[in-house]
Amino acid sequence: MEPDYTLSNQDDPALREVLQANFRAHAESKGLVPDFQPLVIRLKRDGVLLGGMIARTGRKWLFIDLLSLPMTEHGSGIGSRLMAMAEAEAIRRGCVGAFLNTINFQAPGFYQKLGYEEFGRLPHDDPRLDRIWFRKSLA
Repeated sequence: MEPDYTLSNQDDPALREVLQANFRAHAESKGLVPDFQPLVIRLKRDGVLLGGMIARTGRKWLFIDLLSLPMTEHGSGIGSRLMAMAEAEAIRRGCVGAFLNTINFQAPGFYQKLGYEEFGRLPHDDPRLDRIWFRKSLA
């Protein structure tokens, strides 16, 4: 029987679960134990959720998926505090390094000030949209 392919523009939690199970099974078949754990930091003021970070740790690395604050908080030190909290927790979890990617118009200078070094770049026709990968040793 021919498989059924469906293209969608909506997130699919059930599909995400199946994909993660497939990845886990493949890793386990190679003798690797999945050890990924979420690392989430919520930023609230007066009970209102303003932003924060969604990250994960695994295989001795911290991967920062999303970090976002309202523009009114840019330059306030809150972003640096979130990064420091995540890095401290990652070290507590046994991580040796951190990595993330960002886009040129977002915050590459912010990450560089925190000691992150660029290790890859995907250029775009519009240089404001270059995707940049950063890493930092936590050892």
